[in-house]
Amino acid sequence: MKKLVMLLSLLLFLPACSLIDEAVQRNVASEPSYRSLSANYLKEDVAKVDLPYCWLAQCLQQGERTLKNIRKSHGNLSEHVTIYRTNEKHEELAYFMTEEGKLNNIAIESEHWNYNSKHERTATAIWDLWNDIIPAPYHQVDKLYLFQGGDFAAYVNMYNMRVELGVNIKHNQDQKQLTTTLVHEFGHILTLNQEQFTEDRYTSDQQELECPAYFDEWSDCPNQESYLYSFYNKFWKKIETEWKKKKIETSEARQTAFYNKYRSQFVSEYATTSPVEDIAESFQYFIFSPKPTNLSSIKSQKIAFFYEYPELVAIRADVLARVEKRF
Repeated sequence: MKKLVMLLSLLLFLPACSLIDEAVQRNVASEPSYRSLSANYLKEDVAKVDLPYCWLAQCLQQGERTLKNIRKSHGNLSEHVTIYRTNEKHEELAYFMTEEGKLNNIAIESEHWNYNSKHERTATAIWDLWNDIIPAPYHQVDKLYLFQGGDFAAYVNMYNMRVELGVNIKHNQDQKQLTTTLVHEFGHILTLNQEQFTEDRYTSDQQELECPAYFDEWSDCPNQESYLYSFYNKFWKKIETEWKKKKIETSEARQTAFYNKYRSQFVSEYATTSPVEDIAESFQYFIFSPKPTNLSSIKSQKIAFFYEYPELVAIRADVLARVEKRF
């Protein structure tokens, strides 16, 4: 059974078309699903999922053009950063079920949760933004959790065939801030869904030892065709030993020191948390930054990494077009 994937996204720091050339089309499932690498961006599926059509070069041009318009009107969203260092208590508020892509307006709360009716309006606003900026095939979220306080802005849980999205309503009151948060979470859904990982074939003693890439305790071992497998092998193998030895993930001070040492390798300080957070952070910068022309730094290479996947170039153009329309 697949383990629970829980991603505490932006734990201390908030950094804040379709269609690929026939020569690079992949064999994927025909049914649209967030679990598929590129099924939603193949020619035969366009009519099914109602996505904009573009060839690879057109997707790239379209994305760059749209990003330029967004930056002209709204600035650089990737630099819309808020740093949280707080001892506030994490407080659960309520969660909402979804059905057929629609948010149930009846909140399910616990007697221990601090819920009030205004949270229904907040949940609706978040859900509307998610559906507006994220491509339609990836809307499959089964629960939307609201919470406030604490040091993280959002999270995604993925367990078997279910997806849960949690949003910190205190730290995401600005639409630009919330937009970058949701795109970061979308990066997790793309890179940590079930199709990206091997079956749970390891014993507890063999898991990390036998995994040829970064072993995530929540989601097992990435398969060799996954985004994370490639990302890890390109950017983390040389620094992982030091990262593990210093236990960077467990300490704010160590995280800051590690980032200062390897500043040219990470798009943000939060990206040093783990390869899982690094790829999601880099994905957010891939969406909201121009395509790098100078690849002398590793962090620019990380942004350029996503351009190796035509389906992600198409997704980028789609997301940017949606953001421009929404704003």
